[in-house]
Amino acid sequence: MKKVLITFSIIALVIGGAVAVVVYVEMSKGYTATVRFERRVDLTAAENSSSHGIETARDAELIRMLARYDFKSRAVLDQLIKDVDELHRDLPRTDDNMLTEEGEYRYRELIAELKRAISVSIEKQENGMEVVSVSVKMENGELAADVANKLVEAYLKKVRNELDDALIQKKKFFTAEVMRYRRKLSELETQKTRFAAKEVAPGITGLDVVSNPDLVRETLNTLPKLKTKRSELDAKIKYLLETAGDEKLGDQAAIQLAQWKAERDTVDAAIAKSTGQQDALNALVRNHTEMLNEWKKINQEITEAQDQLKFWNDELTRVKVLLTMAVSERGMQIRVIENARKPPRKGNPSLIPQKP
Repeated sequence: MKKVLITFSIIALVIGGAVAVVVYVEMSKGYTATVRFERRVDLTAAENSSSHGIETARDAELIRMLARYDFKSRAVLDQLIKDVDELHRDLPRTDDNMLTEEGEYRYRELIAELKRAISVSIEKQENGMEVVSVSVKMENGELAADVANKLVEAYLKKVRNELDDALIQKKKFFTAEVMRYRRKLSELETQKTRFAAKEVAPGITGLDVVSNPDLVRETLNTLPKLKTKRSELDAKIKYLLETAGDEKLGDQAAIQLAQWKAERDTVDAAIAKSTGQQDALNALVRNHTEMLNEWKKINQEITEAQDQLKFWNDELTRVKVLLTMAVSERGMQIRVIENARKPPRKGNPSLIPQKP
């Protein structure tokens, strides 16, 4: 019976802030390098990274996509060949570093060999965690370890980059919304200031109209009152003069007459002013409701803009905080528990197939 030599080597490494135990298995028929990591998809955390529906759905779909990551896809293997020098350095190339026809053939064969060499298994755990094992079987144990490690490193990097990119895009969007509502709020505040300061009738501003709804009608009623007052003064003055007749007014009567005449002059000035206001005031009476509605609309829009500005400011602040947090806080928890350690060099150092 043929014996199979199996050797386990264990070493502790620190990867991404977590302690990982690394293992490789050496067999007489080749080497199998395995990287194992725990992964838990947390859609609740993804949903917490956005507080409105569309972004929440996008976040959840991104997490699902990262969980469906294909370690044997062409894009992943193309990047792997670039990352592992031993995989691409012997490919025939032209002077301008392009693959020759022979190189293209061997590259396609290399892709096929890698697909056969790589295997992925997922073991579900009761707590919602799953253990993912990425194994690479090759004659060259050192190369197998490099390939396995690079595959998982690329995946972890993709998870981080994809989640970061999603947050960066949100940050740009939220920043644009904050700036938009700041501009809108500034424009509305300017509109409100102009409305309040505008003179809509002689001596009456827009603010006067909206802050005292009865002001216009009270001002309109001023003219009849002034005219009544003048008639009363005229009657008093006439009575005083008629009572005196041809006789000279006494000192007390003369003082009273002067006071009434001065008061009448003041009333006449007020009547002249009020008469000049009549057309504008009548127009205000007709447009009073419209002005109040416009004022109410401006203030309502300001309140809405303030609420929107606060909302987008809060979103922007939250995204900035999330960008500083670990991946596990954003919907995907990953912890490497086993990584592949390079064995002593043995066997064929190259995986690249030779053209028959």
